[in-house]
Amino acid sequence: MDNSGLISVIIPCYNAESFVEQAVLSIMNQTYRNLEIICLDDASTDKTLSILESLALDDGRVSVYKNERNLGLIETLNKGISLCKGEFIARMDADDISLPLRFERQLSFLRKTGADVCGCYYKEMTHDGRFFMWNQRFVHHKQAMKFVGMFESPLAHPAVIAKAEVFKDNPYELTESSYVNEDYHLWCRLMNQNKTFVQVPEFLFVYRNNRMGESSSKTDIQRQNQCHCALMQQQHTVGFNLLAEQQFLYLLNTIQDVDSKLLHDCLMRIEKIKLLFVERFEVSDLERDEIEEWVIQRSIRVNFFALVKGDGSLRLFALKFLLSHPAWFFRKRTWLNLFYKSVWLVSGFREKVIG
Repeated sequence: MDNSGLISVIIPCYNAESFVEQAVLSIMNQTYRNLEIICLDDASTDKTLSILESLALDDGRVSVYKNERNLGLIETLNKGISLCKGEFIARMDADDISLPLRFERQLSFLRKTGADVCGCYYKEMTHDGRFFMWNQRFVHHKQAMKFVGMFESPLAHPAVIAKAEVFKDNPYELTESSYVNEDYHLWCRLMNQNKTFVQVPEFLFVYRNNRMGESSSKTDIQRQNQCHCALMQQQHTVGFNLLAEQQFLYLLNTIQDVDSKLLHDCLMRIEKIKLLFVERFEVSDLERDEIEEWVIQRSIRVNFFALVKGDGSLRLFALKFLLSHPAWFFRKRTWLNLFYKSVWLVSGFREKVIG
């Protein structure tokens, strides 16, 4: 069988009757038509399976598989990977939406860059489908993605497409640090094998911030595991890393129990990691600019939330730090990010941590 250009799309589903039809239809309606759509029902107790079976009757590209017992996400994803016949494998979740040009654009970008894994910009919506915000991960070139991967997942997991052998040779691992963190855990392993990541600089995906989802209901464990992977990745990549409390501060803006010395030391260590990275790796001017922009925006963000949520001394430090970098406020992205994060803060969507 000639699988050239075939994209195998894995869609794990569990009790997703409210969203799964819209999700699968968004894949069926892609402008890129050479797809096999593998839907895996993880022993749902609602109408998910019957909805999937109905969709399969309408489109021969859709195959439905049912787990006899609930296996969980990691085992279900690995089962899906074993069923894939395509040259490429793409991820999709049962409550998200892929915009019509997603695969056409991603496959073109993957081939153009020669990368192993490709993501895209995405929009975010609430559980009930209301538009929430743009998540414009403006870093999208290889070395810049590797840099960001030292701190957090550089890609939205359900918006990923990769060469099939990447997934088949590196199945998801069920370990303590991969629990509700299976994507970042895998990306770190791939980066350590020198696999390359890119991102299409277009909005091609809509992510549902589902409060009922597995990751959101186990947020504390997820953050701990992400922190562990990030610190290990920093050490592996440049031989130097943040302290655990600094990682939480810088990436999650957890302001509680933070003093000005911790914030200052965190910002200084970030600069050192950046310098070590650009010294160790061959970085183009464009990638260097993306890395610098990412560091600037993260530094603005953590100081912004120190101003909003910190005590008097922390607010004073943050204000002085921001005023010492006036050029940062003449950047278009600074104002876009401040606007988005202000909306997020005012909405009360997250009570303690603004991500």
